Amino acid sequence: MKNYLKTLLGTSLLLIPAVSLFAQRYVDSPLGSEGFPDYQSDYEYLTRYSYKYKHDTDGIKRLFQIDTVSWDEMREYYDRYVNAVPPANVYAGKDSVGGIWNMLMVRSPLADAPVKEARSGRGVWIFPPLKLRGIQGDKSAVAAFDRLVKKYPLKTDVKNKDKSASFAAVAPKWFDGSLILLDDPAYYMGFVVSGTPWFFYYDEGRLVYSTYMEGAPDYYSSRVLGLDGSWADRITKGMYLFSLDASREIPPATSEEPIEFTWLLTIDSKGKQDAQLLAPKTPDEATQWAFKRLRGFVRRLRHGIFHGLYTSDGRILPGRYIQAQYDKRGWLFRDLITLPKGKR
Repeated sequence: MKNYLKTLLGTSLLLIPAVSLFAQRYVDSPLGSEGFPDYQSDYEYLTRYSYKYKHDTDGIKRLFQIDTVSWDEMREYYDRYVNAVPPANVYAGKDSVGGIWNMLMVRSPLADAPVKEARSGRGVWIFPPLKLRGIQGDKSAVAAFDRLVKKYPLKTDVKNKDKSASFAAVAPKWFDGSLILLDDPAYYMGFVVSGTPWFFYYDEGRLVYSTYMEGAPDYYSSRVLGLDGSWADRITKGMYLFSLDASREIPPATSEEPIEFTWLLTIDSKGKQDAQLLAPKTPDEATQWAFKRLRGFVRRLRHGIFHGLYTSDGRILPGRYIQAQYDKRGWLFRDLITLPKGKR
């Protein structure tokens, strides 16, 4: 009996690490307690995944008014722009920012410029620090550039001892209020969006607050390794991993022909994900059955796997436009975002 107990105890001790590892992978999967993905050491990435403001959120709430696009509006934009040709230049009509990053300004500081002729122009800026390099527009706006920068220059604040001193500048007093910059903006079903926005707040020319969104806007794109490519490029590649999870959790289709449809992944204020069918408008029985299975899978996803994107009119887009194909091999998803071309 003693030998049996020793053997049982020894075997149990050997199994503890394996059972604990399995339990950790099971609980820490994107599906919570419903299962875990099919790629290696996934739980390690999930526990570290985050998408949040680099600094405190109080400044965002106090200094910036950020509205949210409704899901009804997202559906309307899909119907309106699904067959539209993406614009050649997403920066059209907006101030652009060059330098280390390619950015778009949600609101132009030139709107408050003391030289009235400059207000109708489109600013061309460099960052960091944020400086005006030129003005595009009619002749009067272009001519106003020299007068504006000569009379009201932007100078680097060399006395600033903060670690982010290179981002601080002493600007003219007319340089006032909130600025949102969208890094590598991309066209997305009628919207212009970014997954990496920057936030600045000026008080009569002095930069008093700055932060940015740190991390990838969804868990799957955070798993895409590599230094090249924009946040949008990683989103499109991350869809393959999302497809793997869906294929693992949902049994493959039994029909000979693939089932195809377009759907909207929605994200509520608490980070919960859901699905809405966008097309076809009158789905057949097979499509309804496939979408029902997909929706159940999406609803089981852990909260916060996907996050909203930031739009060029200063709002949050709480969802993703996704094409789906379902067949005997499982699921294949494709995000409908248009990759940035880098033109300004």
